[in-house]
Amino acid sequence: MVKIKTLLRLITYLCIAAAYASVAPYVAIAYSLSFGVLCAVAIARDHTGGLRLPRWLLNLVAVAVLVFSFSRISPDYLIEPILNASLILIGIKLLEDRKFRDYMQIYALCMFLLIGSSLISFSVIFVLYFCLLFAFSTASLMLLAYFSHEEDMTITRDNMVRIIQNAALICVISIPASGLFFLILPRTNYPLFTFLNQWAYAKSGFSDSVTLGDVAGIQEDRHVIFRAEMPKTDDGLLYWRGLELDAFNGTSWTSSSGGASLFEELRGKTVSQTIYMEPYGNKYLFALDKPVSLQVQLGRRVWRLSSTAWFRKVEARIKYTALSAPTELLPEKTIERQRYLQLPADFSPRIRSLVENILKERPGDPAIALYDHVKFGQYRYSLDNLPFSKNPLESFLFSRKAGNCEYFASSLAVMLRMAGIPARLVGGYRGGYYNPAAGYYMVLQKNAHVWVEAYMDNRGWLRLDPTPHSLDTPSEVYGRSLFLKLSLMMDTFNYYWDKIVISYDFSQQIKLFRQVNALFEHPVFSLKAGKETLIRYLPELAVVILLGGIAFGLLRPRKSAEARIIERFAAKMASLGYRKGEAEGLEEFLGRIEDADVRQKAHLFVNEFQHLFYRDCTFDRERIVHLERRIDDI
Repeated sequence: MVKIKTLLRLITYLCIAAAYASVAPYVAIAYSLSFGVLCAVAIARDHTGGLRLPRWLLNLVAVAVLVFSFSRISPDYLIEPILNASLILIGIKLLEDRKFRDYMQIYALCMFLLIGSSLISFSVIFVLYFCLLFAFSTASLMLLAYFSHEEDMTITRDNMVRIIQNAALICVISIPASGLFFLILPRTNYPLFTFLNQWAYAKSGFSDSVTLGDVAGIQEDRHVIFRAEMPKTDDGLLYWRGLELDAFNGTSWTSSSGGASLFEELRGKTVSQTIYMEPYGNKYLFALDKPVSLQVQLGRRVWRLSSTAWFRKVEARIKYTALSAPTELLPEKTIERQRYLQLPADFSPRIRSLVENILKERPGDPAIALYDHVKFGQYRYSLDNLPFSKNPLESFLFSRKAGNCEYFASSLAVMLRMAGIPARLVGGYRGGYYNPAAGYYMVLQKNAHVWVEAYMDNRGWLRLDPTPHSLDTPSEVYGRSLFLKLSLMMDTFNYYWDKIVISYDFSQQIKLFRQVNALFEHPVFSLKAGKETLIRYLPELAVVILLGGIAFGLLRPRKSAEARIIERFAAKMASLGYRKGEAEGLEEFLGRIEDADVRQKAHLFVNEFQHLFYRDCTFDRERIVHLERRIDDI
């Protein structure tokens, strides 16, 4: 026998655990620790029946927590204080003598936490927490109906299993129904909660300028910046262009154009990309170098951009399409030379002297000579102890000789300009990991990169990347890294979540409804399904079979322990030639047994069974095993 009160407490704590897990990354450490202490005290009190605090005192503390949390609310910090307060309120409710009303308030607060987490980051993990909380709260509400009738009621383990089965069945039926409502309910293209979602894009990202050492912070960030749905491409072409930087003040580069240009005149082989970008707090979109066109669609409206600069900051997930012509050389006949030769007045005579010496020692193409010196010289790549001084490039070239991509690219661009060769920096990302299962590249913040473009007379802009790259290409790393393969496999869920759920809007609803309408007007069903058709719909068929099996297992009536024992007894007697009639009583059945030894052993079983059955004793595991031995002895 199990006490309703005990079981209700257990499942309530499971509800609270699921709700806390959904908001744990966004709750302040002090609140998490306070919540943990409150839960530990509540569990100890439930177990030992310790000191109970008066309700008025707990209510006073709750009001104080609410006042303090709401006083911290600001336009940039709106959701987190409310989540912090809700978490502490749950802990306080656990310290009260829990009645029906208190349990209902706890479940409401748990649901509020889950909803609050979706306002900060509506990721695929939300589905897991939603299913867990929905299942636990459904079971809790069913137990609460018994609890409200009699708090000290006890139930058998079989009844407990039935309650859990019924709760699971409700979830199995309700969650697909929720998916149907998601498809058919009207959608809005207005980002209603975007202004609440400050946490999601409050991380390092590209700005309108690149200061020496800035990108190092991004290159230590392993968060995903975007996913690009496209065919697998040669690793050497994976440069993702975002902005062009042409003005240098000695320590930082800025852009005078506001984004990278699109090169509509480019011809040749093109690569189409559908890009799902994460919020990062700036306006630049990224596409495979060299972008020919960029198109953003929100609802029914389509923006065709003239550069990689979006008209507003990317503060919510955005989907756009890009067309690129991957090439190292960008043909351009004329440029504004002075713009790309600009340097601060009397900037670094020491670097200028180094340029003159390199060009004297290496006759030929000056751009290649300078490029070889920076890339293949005595310089190494590092993110630690970056050169910081009044002239960081001099520190990099002559003393420290270690730095990240900004130092390599800035050094080459400055040296090219000193040699009279127009040059600029290009900011974006380099590389990416291809997910063959879903057909997309996953690009991380740590792939942030800057490189150089030098203008070759009568040819155009030539990409020169002086940063020493690892000998291991992304493809080679993927081939031998089990952890990376697992990470990409798990990221597939995030990709389809963004593609199917986050990007689902009113225009896709209209498209879906038209497809369904066309299907009914012009049926294409055929009894002769080909191999390709079967393979295509195999995942959907497997899901249907799985859900059907779960529903069948939950709906199938479960026999009681006593019924199973009687069936086993009847089967044993039938094997000895004595068949019990359906309406025949046990005593009547024993009177027909001719073999005295069999009748005596059967009588021992019947006596013990009836003793338990007619006195409403519980058929626990120990008694069932004893009765089964009596049957085996017959």
